[in-house]
Amino acid sequence: MTWSFLQSHKTVNNFLLPLAHPLNLNTLHIYTHRLTLREWHEEDASFLFHLNNDPEVMLYTGEHNFCSLEEAQLFVKSYDHFVKHGFGRWLVELTDLKKPLGWCGLKYHEEEDFIDLGYRFLRSEWGNGYATEASYACLATAFNHFQFKEIIARAFPQNKASFEVMKRIGMTYYKEGPCGGEPSVYYRIRREEFNVFQPSGKWISEVRFA
Repeated sequence: MTWSFLQSHKTVNNFLLPLAHPLNLNTLHIYTHRLTLREWHEEDASFLFHLNNDPEVMLYTGEHNFCSLEEAQLFVKSYDHFVKHGFGRWLVELTDLKKPLGWCGLKYHEEEDFIDLGYRFLRSEWGNGYATEASYACLATAFNHFQFKEIIARAFPQNKASFEVMKRIGMTYYKEGPCGGEPSVYYRIRREEFNVFQPSGKWISEVRFA
């Protein structure tokens, strides 16, 4: 694996966060065996609108779908987590076909002072290992690129498939607590645990940055 590191960072509580960067700079791309994780472009709004309009996809998210394509476009245009922190929820696409599959990435929760891992994929792509592959890449990015100490993941208790993804990438049960106002189950993994974790999944051993 090859790692690189951002030049400018700031410390916020327990986390070393990248300083904001202008949108015209080269931004981080993450590559796995099959996938590319990248920042959102305005033309991705129609895909996001389609993704969030599937009731099965949204069932355990605690979020609402977009009322219109224009609302999705506004969301993508105003999404500033990358500008503030240097990371965020990356769009995930098949590298060879440049076909969008969903999103996966990191989010800093300032009030609670933790960084969480989240993912959402098209229902037609479930069962292909994409969530596991992308999630492992995000952990590699968090610990080996940004040098974060700990990553959290949360899901509603009914979301068994999400817990299986968490387990496959080395996360373990942490506690129960709220997420979006709903009772949820928290998993976590620390950097020292990730560094000794031996992934057994078929697609989660190769991660590189550019």
